[in-house]
Amino acid sequence: MINGHKWFISGARGANFAILIARTNADAEVPQERNSAFIVETNWPGWNLVRDIETMSGSHNHCEIRIENLRVPHANLLGRVGGGHELGQARLGPARLAHCMRWIGQIELALDMMVDRAQKRYSHGSFLSEKQAIQWMIATAAWSCTRPS
Repeated sequence: MINGHKWFISGARGANFAILIARTNADAEVPQERNSAFIVETNWPGWNLVRDIETMSGSHNHCEIRIENLRVPHANLLGRVGGGHELGQARLGPARLAHCMRWIGQIELALDMMVDRAQKRYSHGSFLSEKQAIQWMIATAAWSCTRPS
């Protein structure tokens, strides 16, 4: 029996199944071995898709899910009991990289649009791109997006 609440589950709307990582041994000595992974069907009673969450780039099927008394048979365990963390990391590593690449593209597009606007917008006797304060703002934005955190 699983209960929980999860935000930003990618691809939840329209999915027939999900990989659910749940705490199965709160007392495991190694914290990473407290969770196990299961395959669950999204039409099972207790799996409730609440909504698609809007982000800065719109709706992209990153949903909020509420799990209420979801019964998961032991046969749906993925891997070993306590192996949920390692399975999650194997799956999430490449996904995080894809998200980062997408956001870098958004940042580059925003910088390109900012420069284009500054070069085309004429205001108070000159183009915005000729104004020192605008040049500083664009340079700061570009520097902030490229430096390591």
